[in-house]
Amino acid sequence: MKYFILYISYSPDFTQELYMKSKSMKHLLERIGRYSNGCLATSQGNINTNQVLSIYAREINPSSLNLNKTKFATINENKSYNAMDLA
Repeated sequence: MKYFILYISYSPDFTQELYMKSKSMKHLLERIGRYSNGCLATSQGNINTNQVLSIYAREINPSSLNLNKTKFATINENKSYNAMDLA
């Protein structure tokens, strides 16, 4: 399992950080791209991807930041959707 910080920009003045875990960077970015026009549900809340300007992912070592691995969210694909899926 790999650990990441997602920097989610909603405006030039507001960026949110979200700690995520995934199989790999490629896997994480594929899942984010799949739901880029709708809702990305995670185990720690939802991201309305229609309102997101950009998402930047950076791989980290959780022990270097003194973070407990339970602080890292996972993508819940059963609750995520793309607006095109609803049409």
